[in-house]
Amino acid sequence: AKSLTQALDLQGVDWAKPWLLMSLGDCRRQTGEFTEALACYNKVLALPDAANDAKAVANLNTGLTQQYNLKDGKAAREAYAKAVAINPALQAEVTGHLAKLPATDPVK
Repeated sequence: AKSLTQALDLQGVDWAKPWLLMSLGDCRRQTGEFTEALACYNKVLALPDAANDAKAVANLNTGLTQQYNLKDGKAAREAYAKAVAINPALQAEVTGHLAKLPATDPVK
């Protein structure tokens, strides 16, 4: 995490910031710092020059963090939907994760 944070502070690496932030978010998630991980993924989403594939992965990783770490199925579903809207090729992976979520309350 320290090295990734230092890399983000370097001059001339704007092109790499989305993936550096993504890696830092993954690092934070693996060390149990879930709020910090989500903050990193949100920073990727806020970068105006971030490529769509980076934004799709940031949404996917947000969904994974919400589902498996924070146990928030609604937030996970929302993040997954955004990921697939940006990159439909993620549908199969998202479907696999959604299958592990409890069913939502039926519409009455």
